Amino acid sequence: MKDSRARIERITRVNAHTLHVDLAVEDDAVKLMKPGQSMLVRVGDMHGEQQLWTPYLREQWWMIGTVSRDVVRVELPFTAALQTGQTVQLLAPVGQPYRFRRNLGHVLLIAYNAMPSPLVTMVPSLLKNNVNLTLVLMGTARSYDTQTLPPEVEVIRADDAMEWDAMVRTISETDQTFIVVAQDDELMRFHEVLDVIQKRRPNIAENVLWGVFRPPLPCGVGACDACALRVKDGIKLVCVDGPAFDLTQVK
Repeated sequence: MKDSRARIERITRVNAHTLHVDLAVEDDAVKLMKPGQSMLVRVGDMHGEQQLWTPYLREQWWMIGTVSRDVVRVELPFTAALQTGQTVQLLAPVGQPYRFRRNLGHVLLIAYNAMPSPLVTMVPSLLKNNVNLTLVLMGTARSYDTQTLPPEVEVIRADDAMEWDAMVRTISETDQTFIVVAQDDELMRFHEVLDVIQKRRPNIAENVLWGVFRPPLPCGVGACDACALRVKDGIKLVCVDGPAFDLTQVK
């Protein structure tokens, strides 16, 4: 992971909730980030431009695509206070790429009360490999604007009971499932989604059901242990070993 800089080239308002921000990046490591890896960002530059210290911790940004050779695109909440031309200081790449099974046929993505940006980052590469994708939006995630997604992605908006038509078939026929939830209490939210899934697909095998964890990351390099997660074989750090963990192994 390297400390580098980027410049905000363009800010596009997707809808009332979402922004797409194009970053001109200097470091090749950022351009080559794989799905699952992210960047820790602070607006401002240590070399002259005043840094913004609200929030105090660096923000975690997820790259959802590339615009050109030196420009990448990230997806942020509309509340982000940014301007074209600003410099951002970033640490990247953070974390490990998602662990996909071989010979994938269908991947299920679930966003529950959270923007699906950490999941959208894998869409281009999976479609390139002819993997069928279904995105299920639950809770507040149902307001997410999917018009920017490729038409090959099946989009389902669950009802208030976290159910949808052909739910059993969707859950039982998928090869892998990746879930992102609200950050207020991730373990509780993951448990709620896990309960919904296990009622339709009991005895889930390992390497099938993955939770994408997004706790605050003070350091991003495994030095502070603030993002420690208890799993069956010990303690893992989200910033180093994550962000995705097999939910059948998480305590």
